[in-house]
Amino acid sequence: MKTVFCAYDDLDCVGGPNTWLRRLLPELQKAGVAVHALLLTPCPGRGATSVALRSTGIPCTEFAFRTCPFTQQRLQRILSFVVHLKPDIFVPNLVIPAYYLNSWFRQAGIATVGVMHSDDPFYWALIEEFVNGPLGHRLSGLVCVSEYLRSVVVRLAPKDIKIAKIPCGAPVPNCHNSEPTNGLRLVYVGRLEQEQKRILDLTRSFCRAAREIPGTEAVIYGEGRARAEVEWLLATEGKGLPVSLQGRID
Repeated sequence: MKTVFCAYDDLDCVGGPNTWLRRLLPELQKAGVAVHALLLTPCPGRGATSVALRSTGIPCTEFAFRTCPFTQQRLQRILSFVVHLKPDIFVPNLVIPAYYLNSWFRQAGIATVGVMHSDDPFYWALIEEFVNGPLGHRLSGLVCVSEYLRSVVVRLAPKDIKIAKIPCGAPVPNCHNSEPTNGLRLVYVGRLEQEQKRILDLTRSFCRAAREIPGTEAVIYGEGRARAEVEWLLATEGKGLPVSLQGRID
C-alpha cells in the first residue's frame, strides 16, 4: 500500500501538523507502508520537514508554490505529481488545493483521507466543504485527533465517510529528568488560546506553583487571542511572582 501525504514546508516549519508528519511517516514505513511526502515550499530541499524526513529515508517530492500562486495552478501541479506517484491513499492534510482533487481521485480508485488536527474555524470549514459539501468534493475518510472532535463530526458526516480517532500525541521517554537542585523552571511554548490550549488554566497553575513551591519560576512564550486575559491574570494573581509572558518565538 502506498500513501502520499501533502503538506506545506518552510525553513522553520516546526508546528504541530508538520512535527506529526516527521514522527508518523517513519513509523508507517517501519510497519510496511510505502509513504511519500509531497511538499509545497518556498525553499525546495531546505525545508525543515523535508530535511528531517529525508534523514530517515522518507522520499519527498517538492515544488516551489510561489511559482503557481493560484489555487487552480497548485491543484494542477499536485495532480500531475499524484498521477506520477500512483498512490492507493492520498492525505491532503492542510493543503486546500489538494482537497479539491477528491472527485478525480475517487474515479481513479484513490482514497482520500483528511486530518482534523484541531477545532479551529479552518477545520470546521474543511468539514463543511469536504465532508458535508458537494458529493464530488467529499473525502473517503477523516481522522480526528480527539474523541471530542470525532464525536461531533460523526453526528454531522454522511454515513459513507469513515471517521476515526487517532491521537496526535508526543512520545513519552522512558527516562526521567533528575530533580532540580536549585529551583524549578517551568516554560510554556504555544498559542495563547483558552479552548484549544487551556492557557488561562495554565497561567493560574504557573502562578500557584510559583506561590506555593519555593524556588519556582515560570515563563510563557506565545501569541494568541487570549493574550490580554493572560496579561490580566499575571498582573493580578501573578503580581510579584516570578511568572512572566515573553511573547512569540518565530
